Amino acid sequence: SSSSSSSSSGRWFISDRSGADPIAYALRYVGREAAAAAGVLAGSEEWKELRARMRRAVVVVCEAGAGVEGWLTDDGVRLMPEDLGEWVGFHDVFCEFLEAEGVPYEVLPAGVGGHGERVEWVVERWRGRWGRGRE
Repeated sequence: SSSSSSSSSGRWFISDRSGADPIAYALRYVGREAAAAAGVLAGSEEWKELRARMRRAVVVVCEAGAGVEGWLTDDGVRLMPEDLGEWVGFHDVFCEFLEAEGVPYEVLPAGVGGHGERVEWVVERWRGRWGRGRE
């Protein structure tokens, strides 16, 4: 896959989704017990491999909130939240899941304005994690 070939070559790999997404969706929409019974929680070998990579990566979660509804785009794949409350609820479940799995992450605050400002915010986190020598 492109993610494994990029990560093994040491090149950047940027994705707007992760293998954690379907697990978090299951937790949010069918509940922890039902998701566990269906075997979708962190037991798969694929998730264990991805979790190890995510633990070494710079993971950025965009904060859900008023004023950034434009960040939501219906791509025909993911479920779209019905309202702001549902979006914030999914954000909370996603962050709780990452914490429970020991995946460090940074929350990009909703108040970080334009595209250039958001890119700089992420680059600063990357530099903080990896230093300036690996640019």
